Amino acid sequence: MSAGFTAQEQQILASFSGNISPVRVSFGYGLALMLVALLMVLLPLIYLGIVGSVSWLWWWYAVHGLDLFGSVQGRNASKGMLLLYVGPLVIGGILVLFMFKPIFARAPKGARPLSVDERRDPFLFAFVRRLCTAVGAPEPRRIDITCEVNASASFRRGAWSMLGNDLVLTIGLPLVAGQNLRQFTGVLAHEFGHFAQGWAMRANYLIRTVNHWFARVVYQRDRMDEWLVEMANSDLHFAINLILHAARFFVWLTRGVLYLLMMIGHLMSSLLSRQMEFDADRHAFRLVGRDPFASALRELPVLGAAESGAHHDLRTAWQEKRLADDLPRLISANIVQIPDEVRTRIVSEGLGHSAGMYASHPATRDRIAAAAHEPVGGVFSGPEIPAQVLFRDFPEMCRAATLTWYRDEAGLPVQKENLVSTSEMVATSEREAALARTAERLLGKLWHGMTFFAPVGSAGESGNHGALIKDAESAEEAVIDLKRRKALMAAGVVLGKDEGKGLQAAQERRTLVRGRIARAAAAVMPRLAAPQGEEADRLRTCLAHLASVQERVDGLREGFLVLAAELEHLQTRQQDQTFIEHLKWDLREQRKHLLALREACLTQRYPFDHRQADITLGDFLVATMTAMPADDDIGGIMEGSQLALRNIYATHARALTQLAALAESTAALPVPMPGKAIDGRTGSSTPTAAPMVLGG
Repeated sequence: MSAGFTAQEQQILASFSGNISPVRVSFGYGLALMLVALLMVLLPLIYLGIVGSVSWLWWWYAVHGLDLFGSVQGRNASKGMLLLYVGPLVIGGILVLFMFKPIFARAPKGARPLSVDERRDPFLFAFVRRLCTAVGAPEPRRIDITCEVNASASFRRGAWSMLGNDLVLTIGLPLVAGQNLRQFTGVLAHEFGHFAQGWAMRANYLIRTVNHWFARVVYQRDRMDEWLVEMANSDLHFAINLILHAARFFVWLTRGVLYLLMMIGHLMSSLLSRQMEFDADRHAFRLVGRDPFASALRELPVLGAAESGAHHDLRTAWQEKRLADDLPRLISANIVQIPDEVRTRIVSEGLGHSAGMYASHPATRDRIAAAAHEPVGGVFSGPEIPAQVLFRDFPEMCRAATLTWYRDEAGLPVQKENLVSTSEMVATSEREAALARTAERLLGKLWHGMTFFAPVGSAGESGNHGALIKDAESAEEAVIDLKRRKALMAAGVVLGKDEGKGLQAAQERRTLVRGRIARAAAAVMPRLAAPQGEEADRLRTCLAHLASVQERVDGLREGFLVLAAELEHLQTRQQDQTFIEHLKWDLREQRKHLLALREACLTQRYPFDHRQADITLGDFLVATMTAMPADDDIGGIMEGSQLALRNIYATHARALTQLAALAESTAALPVPMPGKAIDGRTGSSTPTAAPMVLGG
């Protein structure tokens, strides 16, 4: 036994009964891997050949081009011929420059990883060494940690480490927090299975490096690209603008060639990547057995859903300049909050998913099915205890990784004073879930809709609220779809007849459905008016104000979704002046909508606690933006619109749920479930999230 380890740690190390039988790479697979690696090397050479050919043609034209116009006589004719000579020369020069640029473009440096110190976590390193011996893999030189639901194996210094076993294991701490020891050991065995692939892993690294290079040079833009667009659209001489626009076209054409080469390489490498995942899985199945690793594969989508939920919690908290100090724990808390039926559905959907042509990983069901020929039990029989026992101080490790993730990955200017206890955030989330259930009891499905209503009025009509909200969503979708189509027709993207009458009818239908929602809400309004006190008055005032700006919210949301539809066509229509002018107009209008909504909410105080005392609702809507975007700032306008919409819907839901809780506590008994349908059945009481801003 190892000295200095606890009895439990020694028991875990003793849980290895031996080493797994080696996983052999078949000759056919190895041959295919080498052929694809050669193809991936050939693709950049093809591009270099194209660059060389274009460069030679440009040089030849620069030297001999004037000879083509030697017989031209006359002063004006000579000027015209000179322009015809200079134009292609400038276009060719810009094209050659832009074709050479990707060859020398450097990849941006990534953030410095957070590594585990063996002196602080000796048991983790001892466990990893024993595991590497069991699967026949070289030991990693370094263990890095992240806050992502993932684990990976890589070369420590890139291509410089390919000649030796200079490897890095990267562990996603949410995996440690969300899995038991046997499941997580299976995940590590999978990664060490990649280590054990030797030359196959090196060939795959070469393939992925070329793929990433192609992707970067196809999609990445720099100051030179911005300069060319700016000069081509400036108020220069018509002939100069024409030459620069022609240069932009040929640059776009060369990127099209790069894109084609990239997709060919991506397709070939994806096929082999999936096979490598199958081989790595075999190491995991042989180490821990079929069931532990299969359960880990099945549960990964649940962890992904919990990660999305945690990120939603963080976005909401950051509006008040607060963030959880332990992101992995927050993700684990979100797992617990997922209802059983939702969890079952997530797992089922994950198993039903099929891998596409360009998927790097096989489908989960195929990975599990491939284990049919592997042994039921493995050589590791460790206890099914939390995987975090591998770390001496797991919470401290998570807090350090969380702060690093906020600053380096999320890009947030986070200071330690912005961090709050994750326990506090989890408790807040649980309180909000309880408030949601209260609102469900009081308002049924009404509070999930995008219609704001003030807590005033008298008895109204009741009915099937679930069906009513579906009608409202359908009416919203019809309006948005027609507005999208109308905008795309005006921009020249799609053709068709005038949709004016149809849009008017859809808007009238939406108004009617909203009227029904208001009448249904009026049935419970007296209960919301019952609570007394400063908090209740503040919430009712906020809800009344939100109802008064419904039209402005609609305008911002509709404009956002229309712009999103137009931006899908921007890449292919950069030369279409009609489209560009229409897009600019819509951007200016969207900015006006954003400013108008913010200004309309500046008179309303934000009704909840905030680090900035007395912040208005208008300032809260765009609290994380450093400044309001300019007219032509596409990213800023879209980001500001999405932020304002998310915050105003969240504020409405939060105010409504808290007022409902006050109303229920005022009553002697919990209120009965509303929304009883005509057939006597009652709607579901399962709480759901606030409305998705991007819906419709």
